[in-house]
Amino acid sequence: VSVGTGTFNGTYNTSLNHISRIGRFMDYTGISHDFHGYISDLRIVKGSVVYTGNFTPPTAPLTAVTNTKLLLNGNNAKIFDASQVLEELTVDGAVASSGQQHFSENTIYFDGNDVINLSDSERFNLRSAGDDKDFTIESWIYKTNTSKDTWLCQRNSSTTELSILLDANASGYVAGSVDVEYDSGQFIFDAGITRNAWQHIAFVRSGNRVNWYTDGVLKHTRTEPASLVDYSADFQIGRFGSNQHYYNGYIHDFRFTKDTSRYPYTATPVTLTTTNSG
Repeated sequence: VSVGTGTFNGTYNTSLNHISRIGRFMDYTGISHDFHGYISDLRIVKGSVVYTGNFTPPTAPLTAVTNTKLLLNGNNAKIFDASQVLEELTVDGAVASSGQQHFSENTIYFDGNDVINLSDSERFNLRSAGDDKDFTIESWIYKTNTSKDTWLCQRNSSTTELSILLDANASGYVAGSVDVEYDSGQFIFDAGITRNAWQHIAFVRSGNRVNWYTDGVLKHTRTEPASLVDYSADFQIGRFGSNQHYYNGYIHDFRFTKDTSRYPYTATPVTLTTTNSG
């Protein structure tokens, strides 16, 4: 129902170079006017008018009609943070794809020029107040080429980084190898990385050991440095640094767990009694 109408004669000041935001009012010092609540199906259409008078509100998720420039449709989101703890996740080029489904679900496709950027570096810092953290980084991968591709990268400098690259041929490296650059050190090992097949990979720190698993099988283990460094760079999936070693292929269910070494799973022994056994 139309409740009012008016005329707007303002001109957008491009010299301010402002970023469009949803949920807050610019960045004036001390003023944010943050939105509190929920938003669904926010759509921006530029170049044509969708509603010209009273209308019946939609009863289903909005679609990308002609001239749609933005559609935030949570019901159809395919690439998102299921943990709901990230402040910002930027998908640059990577797309949800059914080209290689896994568990009958769409997966994330990287065409060799894509990256997912997680600009919340503190959540991925493996130390806190000097305390080295256990962690588990894992995903399913479907690598489609033979070059050395980046799985993940958090790189402050050549001596302060966690970068993991996957190689599926022998061009200077062991066939199927993983190249890890970690805290000013580098190690390369045969992890059995293949092409055109789904594989589960995991990089795990437990105490003073780091372990690599491919399809649940321990492929490499080594002792950690005495202490780790603090990472402040953005955490990237699918690219090394600013423009190198882009990943080619599909990724599904990428999970980063801090403070927990998930593999191998070792249950705490429990002595069964008639009471606790049910």
